[in-house]
Amino acid sequence: RRRALLLALVLGALAWSFLDFWGLATAPAPAPPDKVDAVVVLTGGAERVSAGLMRLARGDAARLVISGANANVVVADLLGQGPSMSPEQQARIDLGRATDTAGNARETAAWVKANDIRSFRLVTAYYHMPRSLALMRAAGVEAEIWPDPVEPAAAARDDWLKTGRSASLILGEWLKFVAVRLGLVP
Repeated sequence: RRRALLLALVLGALAWSFLDFWGLATAPAPAPPDKVDAVVVLTGGAERVSAGLMRLARGDAARLVISGANANVVVADLLGQGPSMSPEQQARIDLGRATDTAGNARETAAWVKANDIRSFRLVTAYYHMPRSLALMRAAGVEAEIWPDPVEPAAAARDDWLKTGRSASLILGEWLKFVAVRLGLVP
């Protein structure tokens, strides 16, 4: 009887935790102001980089940093993923080389401080946003952050349970979010 009760409590806690994560991931993002100081893109999908380049090209922000770029990638390699930009706009793109989300947050905190950024749009996948925001806060990012989630076709909100790959991606992100919430990730 105690085992059944314990199992029910554990399953209930897991369900609550997932619903909390899913609610944060799929909640509508607040509308950002017309212009922010910068756009910060966390790599992990072409949609993210394209969205960041589009925001810079539209003039939504004066600067762009793409955190987590491969060590062999240069700005010119990424320009084909977005609209054409003037050389002046291209010169306002920085690349960071973090290798994980906690590293993205630390890298962003340093970049924000070094560039006197007071507000930025954070571009990442919707399911990655809750953990990214939590890690940004933990890293001490001193700027107003405006979530700007993208929805990758491979893990669309309404279809993520249809394939094992997308379900694994969402469930894995939930477990990483739980680890951050429990303070298991620095």
